[in-house]
Amino acid sequence: MGASQGTGCFSDSSKTATRLGGHRLRLREHINMKRVELLAKKGWRLAAVFIIFGVAGPEILVYAEGMALLEMIGAATFVFMYIVGAKLYVRNVWDWFFNFENRYHFFYPSFSMIRILPGMLYYSIPRRTIFYAVFFLLALFLLFGYRAG
Repeated sequence: MGASQGTGCFSDSSKTATRLGGHRLRLREHINMKRVELLAKKGWRLAAVFIIFGVAGPEILVYAEGMALLEMIGAATFVFMYIVGAKLYVRNVWDWFFNFENRYHFFYPSFSMIRILPGMLYYSIPRRTIFYAVFFLLALFLLFGYRAG
């Protein structure tokens, strides 16, 4: 055997091919066959995804955006529910306070009214509430603040 027969991995001689890297060639062929088998087994899923995208088109993206929007609306509605509940509770307390001070014409003057007649602030003071608060604080001071001797 001379040099004219070839000494590379594609030579006719099996000894030379085995010696110079034929096992690499067989390993590549084996890996390629595994890829083909994998594509044959699971390639239909990839093909199905492409078919779905081809048929549905941009509606898939609209669906994804719609789901994200639905998540945001759900969270906003959840928070809004608690805010509305707190406002209703505060409104009930405010109505009770307003009815408590109603005998003395409790009202809020507007800013323009205060600018024209600053003495209106006197009439917007909740007198009953202030009277009871001062009386309560005086009673607390007398009970807990007084020390004999």
